[in-house]
Amino acid sequence: MILAIPSATFINLLGLEISDGYYLKIPVGGTLQKPLVDWRAAAVGIAQLTARQRGGKLIKGLFSLLDSKEVIPEPMDAVPWVSKS
Repeated sequence: MILAIPSATFINLLGLEISDGYYLKIPVGGTLQKPLVDWRAAAVGIAQLTARQRGGKLIKGLFSLLDSKEVIPEPMDAVPWVSKS
């Protein structure tokens, strides 16, 4: 299973300037009762985002070569805790 964290989370929490369609993908295993999050992958992803933001053209170019082209599908329904206005 993949946990996809949208760019708005990083914009709000870390002040990073990330395009709207970006999702940080973090592998999650285990069961629903005992999920096993790959914290190393999460830390590497956040470090890459930060380095891109604060790095120069060379660092941005290197990371663009490493980017996954996998597409994250849009959610089918709104999450239950978000009220419709």
